[in-house]
Amino acid sequence: MVEYAHVKNQGGADLTADYITVGLGAELGQGWSASAHATIRPIDDDATPDEYTDHLIGFSVGYDLGARLKKYLLLLDGLGLEAGYKHERVARENLNTIGALLTYERKF
Repeated sequence: MVEYAHVKNQGGADLTADYITVGLGAELGQGWSASAHATIRPIDDDATPDEYTDHLIGFSVGYDLGARLKKYLLLLDGLGLEAGYKHERVARENLNTIGALLTYERKF
C-alpha cells in the first residue's frame, strides 16, 4: 500500500502537512503473518515559522492460534495473537510503543 495526503490548516492551525505512507503485509505460512509500515510527514508551520519532519515506523508479527486450536474446540477457530513495535518522532520528540493484540473473528 502507498498513500499520499496533503493537509492544509491541520487541527485548525496555520500548519501544512504532507503524509507519505507505505505499508506491506504478508502471510508467511503455517499461521504466521507479518506487516511493516512507515510514514513521513514534512511539517511547515507558518505560525512559528518552523519546518521539521515527523516520522513513524513499525512492524508486527501475528499468529493464527485458532488454526491450531480448532481441532480441540471448533469455537476457537478465528482466534489470533499479534505483537508489534512502533517508533515515532513527532514535533522533535521520540516515542516508542510496544503492544499486543488478541483478536477473535467469526464469519456470519
